[in-house]
Amino acid sequence: MDIPHILPQVRRFSAVAMTTSLSWLILWVQSAQAQVVEDKPLEVLVHADPARIPAWDRGVSPNQRKRARALFQQGNAKAYDYFFDEAAQKYREALRHWRHPGIYYNLSKAMIALGRPLVAYYYTESALAYGAKPLGADPAAAKHNYQRMVRQRERLKRQLAEIRIDRDHPSYAVHVDDKTIAADADRGHVVLPGKRRVVVERQDHRTLVSTLSLSRGDMRHYQLTSVRRMAPWKPWATVGAGTVLALAGGGLYWYARAERDDLGNRVRAQCPKPGGCLDPTTSEVRDEWRGVEWRQRVGAGALMVGGSALLIGTGLLIWNIKPSIRMKPVGAEARALVVTPAVGPGTAVLSGTVRF
Repeated sequence: MDIPHILPQVRRFSAVAMTTSLSWLILWVQSAQAQVVEDKPLEVLVHADPARIPAWDRGVSPNQRKRARALFQQGNAKAYDYFFDEAAQKYREALRHWRHPGIYYNLSKAMIALGRPLVAYYYTESALAYGAKPLGADPAAAKHNYQRMVRQRERLKRQLAEIRIDRDHPSYAVHVDDKTIAADADRGHVVLPGKRRVVVERQDHRTLVSTLSLSRGDMRHYQLTSVRRMAPWKPWATVGAGTVLALAGGGLYWYARAERDDLGNRVRAQCPKPGGCLDPTTSEVRDEWRGVEWRQRVGAGALMVGGSALLIGTGLLIWNIKPSIRMKPVGAEARALVVTPAVGPGTAVLSGTVRF
């Protein structure tokens, strides 16, 4: 064998093999950088001004980032094998050490795979909280991932519903399905479609409880205001009218009763015999008796009506002490007609909902 002739071929083969291996190594590193959380320990150290440290890095030690990165990679391995539940658990553990947007990014993907769009939506919001910069190893990858997250958020929002509740006073406490929502007028609260229970509380007000039926893609906008069930003068007017009527009726009743007793005494004095009197004034006495009875009935009726009005007015005063909370639809929601077809065996109907 002519070794001197073989050596150049061996050298060429070795050079090709090394070049190929180096190319695969570069591709593997780039792929790994696109999947793992970006590490910036040097960036944290070189910043003399703490305000220049990225928000997701503040207060996070190198050991915490190391631990979070290891858990993140474990989650990626689980997701690669389609064990999304276990992957989500690893991502959540990583977030306890480092709330990096990249971890929220992959956690939202796992939640979508598990069929939990509402949780995925809020994790997507967290991934987008600081813009594109933390979502990739280089600006191009970061921008691409950010745009993917924005499109994902829009797709998820179409599967969900949104409630926006504006408040004319900061003391309102709003709960949707037992979850308190912040007073943020610039954005709505995203919820699952279906029947949602809204509870609104405010000190010295009656609690408002309302049930909303939401469809996919619905956006409801409401304004909270404090209202009284009636003008304050109305219950007072009812109390006053009832008092006057009861006093007048009572006075008329007792006056008529005194007249009746007096008439009875006069008749008994004129006609002491049990058989009665044959006096020509008997018809006059009968007419006077009817007048006394009429006044007595009118007085009793006025007393009953006045007493009832007094009780009702007092109840209205108590009922009107605390204002109520009104959740008034805003904009297009103020007037809406929703028609839903319903088809069954041998039947076809339309059901409608009108909102004012």
